[in-house]
Amino acid sequence: MDEPVSVRDHEAFMAKHMLNLGHDVKDMQVYTWRLSNWRKLDAIITSPEFECGGHRWRILLCPFGASNTPPNDTVSLYLEYADPDPNTLAPEGWSARTQFALVISNPYDPTIYTVRHTYHRFTLKECGWGYGKFSQSRKLFHTHEAHARPTIDDESAEVTAFVRVFKDPSSRMDSLAFSHPQALQDLSKAAPPSVFITDIRPIRPVTNLRPITELRPIRPVTDLRRSTI
Repeated sequence: MDEPVSVRDHEAFMAKHMLNLGHDVKDMQVYTWRLSNWRKLDAIITSPEFECGGHRWRILLCPFGASNTPPNDTVSLYLEYADPDPNTLAPEGWSARTQFALVISNPYDPTIYTVRHTYHRFTLKECGWGYGKFSQSRKLFHTHEAHARPTIDDESAEVTAFVRVFKDPSSRMDSLAFSHPQALQDLSKAAPPSVFITDIRPIRPVTNLRPITELRPIRPVTDLRRSTI
């Protein structure tokens, strides 16, 4: 059985949950956001901003899930590029290749937590990334396995972002970043923030459309007879 690791022991936590991808790191920052009265939170909230790699970031949380169809037992959690106007602050073709982990942990026992990690190339068009289905709410509110306390304890929790920004701006990192299969752990489930949309699928182009060459009026029905049955 693995020894418990505290979210507040940053080096040990990253060693366990953030695989070393072997790339030069420009900056690494950890930001923790303390929340209380969880069930009274707004449907969409964002953390104060923090800086990493010369850019400002924030956490976006949907405590009741990114869906408008109640009841929703899902918590949604994302990392967002937070500079106020990236179109003026970032040059054409700007990107930030980032590895990050998002964590919700017990504020009194930081060895009790739920974590998801991934890698994303942030751009002007994709300036947010994370998990529409980070966790089920009931799993965060109830004890499980060997833990004596739930993750969200007494309506309180800590939300932490571990953010690692890489130096290499080249596109080769997109293909090399996940040469180790463990790095793909959460990739298939990560997506940009999409509030009120829980399942995003690409739209297939319609290729067999034919132009309408003849329009005919609809003839009114004039012979209506009452059924005798």
